[in-house]
Amino acid sequence: MGRPATKTDLISAAGTNYEKLNAFISGLTEKELTTDFDFSGDEKKKEAHWKRDKNVRDVLVHLYEWHQLMIHFVDENRSGKNVQFLPKMYTWRTIASMNQLFWQKHQ
Repeated sequence: MGRPATKTDLISAAGTNYEKLNAFISGLTEKELTTDFDFSGDEKKKEAHWKRDKNVRDVLVHLYEWHQLMIHFVDENRSGKNVQFLPKMYTWRTIASMNQLFWQKHQ
């Protein structure tokens, strides 16, 4: 399938790819989920997420928290409440601290 061109195509592709991701993750061993990535040989990887997201489990936790944030945003706005995407105490410049909080919550 090419790039989705309609809302229906996008929803279908998202569902298909989500199922593929879940099947892939389900096939990983505990060791594969928790073995740390090694980026020590790449000088360009200095941003906070390269230190925070150390393994597949960390990346999945990060994605889960952002997914929950999106669900909350959509549900609240659909119910008539006009809420911003990011919680009030954060801005796009301070999301690194929010991401760190997500990570600490699951340690």
